[in-house]
Amino acid sequence: MIWSLNRENYGIIDLLNIVRVLRSSDGCLGDRIQTHSSLRSSFIESVHGASECIDCGDMNSFKEKLAEVLKCIIFHCQIEQEFNNFSFDDVIDDACKKLILKHPHIFLKGVQENILKESNQFNLNNKVRFLNVKRPVEPSEEIPKTLPALARAKKIQSKAAREGYGVFSIDEALSEIKNRLRSLENAIKNGEINKYSKKMGDFLFSVSEISKLIDVDAESSLYDSCQRFMNNFMHTLEIQNRV
Repeated sequence: MIWSLNRENYGIIDLLNIVRVLRSSDGCLGDRIQTHSSLRSSFIESVHGASECIDCGDMNSFKEKLAEVLKCIIFHCQIEQEFNNFSFDDVIDDACKKLILKHPHIFLKGVQENILKESNQFNLNNKVRFLNVKRPVEPSEEIPKTLPALARAKKIQSKAAREGYGVFSIDEALSEIKNRLRSLENAIKNGEINKYSKKMGDFLFSVSEISKLIDVDAESSLYDSCQRFMNNFMHTLEIQNRV
């Protein structure tokens, strides 16, 4: 196949073939030695880059970042296909089935409940809750460790709350924040350096808890505060430079 930048457009099959060629013995050594671990950082960076484009409203860059995310996904799938574990088609199949099963009122209209249950035997590695059938879930399941800490805290707290565990009142949450702030303050005053990280983590976790209770996204709130600080900081610098 002849590859050219002058071609009107490429499709998903072309992208799959390009990555397959790059990973082949006749391809690129740098791409051939890539692993899930070595691709991890660029994958995370691409996702965060796409998220930043959303915040900035930069849709041109958003398209480029989505392309980077997709490229990473294709590479991960190609690596697994080489080990005969799964392919990109399997991932697409999984995504389609999850969307259909999540919206049976749209895609499965008129299908009797007993037929639905019989049809819900798809091989999704036990990762999907079929219809309303509840299955045991590990507390940390499906909560990526690579998420930003505040975003991960929110997901963990929400999952725990569904199981009846955690803080459920604003008063209780505020009291917990005060106690943990006091505990952090005491550790600092007493010079207990080995406790700083734990006390700070506990305090921030409580902040995330109350954010959940008052329906405020802690991650977005902190992001906005950082942006306001940067704006004020840059404005101050600008004034100083004029003097």
